[in-house]
Amino acid sequence: MKKAHAEGRAHNIGECRWNNEPSWPEKWFMQVIENEFDDKNYEREMPFHRFSLDFAWKHKKCVIEIDGEQHYRDKA
Repeated sequence: MKKAHAEGRAHNIGECRWNNEPSWPEKWFMQVIENEFDDKNYEREMPFHRFSLDFAWKHKKCVIEIDGEQHYRDKA
């Protein structure tokens, strides 16, 4: 289980994608990393507050969220 479970954020673990396959854009980006990046030392689905970041290079303090539109909520 991911760190989120230990941190008490696992209330929606059945609904989230931590237990599922990566999305097509995430799979595509993984291929880009493998073929084009020199630094392949990244972490997938890194917990950050109440979110899970798609790709994170902790040692470089760099993160990439591929399909973050699912987190968007209209404040209207």
